[in-house]
Amino acid sequence: MNKTHLTLAVLIAGVLVAAGCTRFTESTPEDLQEPDVTNTSEVLDVPETYEDLSVSLGEEFTLHENQSAKIESEGYEVTITSFANSPCPEDVVCVWEGVGIAFEYTYDGEMKKGMNLTRAFGYETTIVDSDYETFAIVSITKE
Repeated sequence: MNKTHLTLAVLIAGVLVAAGCTRFTESTPEDLQEPDVTNTSEVLDVPETYEDLSVSLGEEFTLHENQSAKIESEGYEVTITSFANSPCPEDVVCVWEGVGIAFEYTYDGEMKKGMNLTRAFGYETTIVDSDYETFAIVSITKE
């Protein structure tokens, strides 16, 4: 393999990695249709807003993206900042796949955050159920 072919191969590999997942199927004209602009909520993808919650230790509750729950008696707050739901379809080569929830915790003026971080400041968050796209049912206990 000469230097030009090697450079081209590295460039192609870099593009595939940057794309994350690359379909190896052909697109049809039906796949390339314009979105229905009569339904602006689909086109604009406007997120719903949810009221923040006041909850108790051990209580199961539902959280959505950018919604917080506070345990008043403890001064502890948890927020879901985002969801990750990226399974790898059969006809695709993926660099990363999986599901997760990005949490943010606040306690006594400090903050901790991370993907699938379920322990912070001596509290444990249990994910009871989630679709990893719109909601998570969680419960918080003290360790």
